[in-house]
Amino acid sequence: MSEYREALQHPHIAFRAPDLKQGVVKQTPLGLPSLVSGGFALTACVTIQTDGRQSTWAIRCFHRQAPDLQARYKYISDFLQGRNEEFFVNFSYEPEGIRVGNNWYPIVRMAWVEGQSLHDFIENNINNPASLQDLATQIMVLSNRFHNLKMAHGDLQHGNILVRNGKLVLIDYDGMYVPGMPYQTSNELGHIAFQHPRRDRSFFNETIDNFSIIAIYISLLSLATPKGSELWRKYHTGENLIFNRQDYKDPISSALFTEIQSNIELNNTLRQLIDKFQQICLVNLEAIPCLKDIDEEILSPKLAQSALSFWDRLKAFLAHILRLIKQDEEVFDGQFKVFSAHGIFQLVKQDGKKIAVVGKVNNIAEYREDSDLIATFINFGHLKRDSIREWQSSLEYKPFTVVIFSEGLDSLLNVKHLTSSSLRELEGRYLKITGLLEQAKYKRSCTPQIVLGNARQLTSVTEEEANRLIASSRKKLWEKLWNLC
Repeated sequence: MSEYREALQHPHIAFRAPDLKQGVVKQTPLGLPSLVSGGFALTACVTIQTDGRQSTWAIRCFHRQAPDLQARYKYISDFLQGRNEEFFVNFSYEPEGIRVGNNWYPIVRMAWVEGQSLHDFIENNINNPASLQDLATQIMVLSNRFHNLKMAHGDLQHGNILVRNGKLVLIDYDGMYVPGMPYQTSNELGHIAFQHPRRDRSFFNETIDNFSIIAIYISLLSLATPKGSELWRKYHTGENLIFNRQDYKDPISSALFTEIQSNIELNNTLRQLIDKFQQICLVNLEAIPCLKDIDEEILSPKLAQSALSFWDRLKAFLAHILRLIKQDEEVFDGQFKVFSAHGIFQLVKQDGKKIAVVGKVNNIAEYREDSDLIATFINFGHLKRDSIREWQSSLEYKPFTVVIFSEGLDSLLNVKHLTSSSLRELEGRYLKITGLLEQAKYKRSCTPQIVLGNARQLTSVTEEEANRLIASSRKKLWEKLWNLC
């Protein structure tokens, strides 16, 4: 990630396209290129002036290899070309779009959408049930359109669904399925807070969005009820709407399902939808209906579990073991890998990945220009005493820090009622922060950091909880397999 950030500081050198060479890359308040992570790509915002006209583009740079990505985008482009679909934006795949060092790498150029992410829109309209019901109606329209086109997005979630002038717009098409694709496997599995727990790469067809569409639709309808704001406050984490991976894995014991079902103000239609969604969590992937067919009879939970054949269960078990071997299951709340804030060398290896970091706050610092507050830093170590020097490269690694700009401060004030001055009360306390791990490099020093843009990224934990989370993330493989059995 840091290599892309360095390259984007010089767009006239980094980009191959002549118009992008003249572009201006959006920056953070500290003057560095602003990057957003999603899937296996980082996205920068580039504004171009051409013949007196201004255009803005999302430039997606890939930090992980994606099999057949160029060929997949060719199928997607050919399929969408000429279709005036309101849910999509213009895009192009450029195989040699950006230069990092001496090598050229692909980019996807996508028209920039000025709008709010789905969860930001909900946050701002949680007391406006009519707006949420309207979004649910649009999700139904989207589902029907996908069903008729026999296509799927592949990663429908809060970050890939934007709301522009009250209308839904989809971005990030890396995992899309369109008719005519010869591929038997998916190149990504989507955000796990929106996916069926049994989804794997071998399941790739026009129905892969069925589960996430139902989850989003029911979430919106539930949030539009009188209890919606309470559900949002209790169950929204910043990386979901209200449901999470554990709700899908064990819907019978889910506190969220129980709370929604016990809401006496639910109408019968919504209550039946939620009951059936609970059952859908337990069926095979192939049995998940599209949204318009959800009123058809679904297997009961007990029958749904028995519908999984021995070979289905064996396949899922072996796939799970492989993921454990690759250490892809060290997650917090079924979501992110957990790391200690004081394990600096482990943290820098996570550059460009979304993770959870747990540790004790050492101090709070501010950076100002004149009297203007530019950034606030939550430091998890003493900048000098806790720095580590790597003898091979002579690079000095500073302690992990959380960076908060004005957007994050506004969110902390609105959601947690924390001001820039009251943040000092966090000194000496244990926190959990989730987000994109970046490396901030300056001369011969490097600081692993996460930028906080949403207050829900930050959670206060006890010392006991912090130690348990860190210890859990260090479990040996045999312990995980034993627990699995």
